[in-house]
Amino acid sequence: MTRRAGLRPAAAARDAAAALRRLASAAIDPTPPGGRELVAVVGLALALFAITATVVAWLYWNGGYGPHGEGLDVGEYRRYAAQMLAGRLPYRDIRIEYPPLFLPFALLPLILTAGGTGQQAYDGALAAVVVVAGLGLVATTGWILRALGATRQHLTLAMLALGLAPLAVGPMLIVRYDVWPALLTAVSLALFLGRRYGLSAVVLALAMLAKVYPILLVPLLVIELGRRSGLRAVAAYGLTMTATIALVAGPFLVVARSGLLRALSAQLARPLEIGSVGGSGLTGLHVVFGTPLTIVASYGSRNLAGEAAHLLALASSVVFVLVALAIWAWAWRRPPTTERLVRTIAGVTLAYVAFGKVLSPQYLIWLLPLVPLIPGRRGVAATLALLAALALTQVLFPATQFAALVRIDPVLVAVLVARNGLLLVLLAVILLPGLGRRAAPEPDAAPA
Repeated sequence: MTRRAGLRPAAAARDAAAALRRLASAAIDPTPPGGRELVAVVGLALALFAITATVVAWLYWNGGYGPHGEGLDVGEYRRYAAQMLAGRLPYRDIRIEYPPLFLPFALLPLILTAGGTGQQAYDGALAAVVVVAGLGLVATTGWILRALGATRQHLTLAMLALGLAPLAVGPMLIVRYDVWPALLTAVSLALFLGRRYGLSAVVLALAMLAKVYPILLVPLLVIELGRRSGLRAVAAYGLTMTATIALVAGPFLVVARSGLLRALSAQLARPLEIGSVGGSGLTGLHVVFGTPLTIVASYGSRNLAGEAAHLLALASSVVFVLVALAIWAWAWRRPPTTERLVRTIAGVTLAYVAFGKVLSPQYLIWLLPLVPLIPGRRGVAATLALLAALALTQVLFPATQFAALVRIDPVLVAVLVARNGLLLVLLAVILLPGLGRRAAPEPDAAPA
């Protein structure tokens, strides 16, 4: 008995080594995975995501990222939720800057903690909700990769990147709700690729009601749907989205119209934020050449004031519109391929992040289920660049570091400029031709 018991660890070690060898061979195998391999790789990614997210949460709660709760919105989420449970109506009695599908995400942690046992309990419940949503995001991305015909190599590397992503994102993952619209967007894309167009339209509308950016995907999906199924299917898709938005947002427009419209208009009216590409450019010029710089606190962020900031905010918006139009036109005029579909989806989302007047750190979470879909060398380079940008963002935005950035600490300004420069490089990697070959030939048309 003693001998057998002593052999068990050795057998377990051999099994683990064999599993690692299979994973390593999958990482260089250019053929499509089988069903068991798909389950194994996605399962490993889910386990890694759960473990790394738990590590991040533990570090956050124990001061590993600076003072607990400072500079983050989680306290605001709890105040909104407590007021809603007390009977106050969002947008009419509570001034909320977020879209309507933010509300259930803020409410659920307070409901799980039985209506209010303190901020720490709310933080824990919110982290649990985010981790569950993140696990759904990882699983959905794995399904999309299988639907796109991803190779073993592509699937393994993409899932590994997503499993380790919480380490790169840091506490922004568990104290912001942006994983929620990212999950809805991924589910909508998965349904679309599975030809469940009606459900895809419903979920995409819900994603837009959680965060506005998924609206950028509508022209790309409509172009693809028109090629697949014709104008009647496009009309049905649009009507389904419109009906879903009306059903969810309509009651708020009836009973709290001014508050809801105020929340939407406030986002459009926001000035140039210090973390944006334009804002970092002006801040960098101030550090190097001593140009004038005025920082003001407004709209819940630190923004730049003055004529130069105003002109740069306008220019950034114009550049974004031009880039988005160019991406949509490229999708319209060129023959459809799976690679081009995922590149345009990731590219237009990144263009919104990079050229927006506001670049809050959590916006990069939107890219997690999109960039790893890109195949080949281009996809590897893009995914690594995204993880690096997330890591630099994590350096910048704990509360204590952000306060130093606002005081124009030269080192942190350099990190901010480097992060934003990396985002522009990432955009070029995604969109420009001739930057890498695919790992394996793909069919000329997107999958049915």
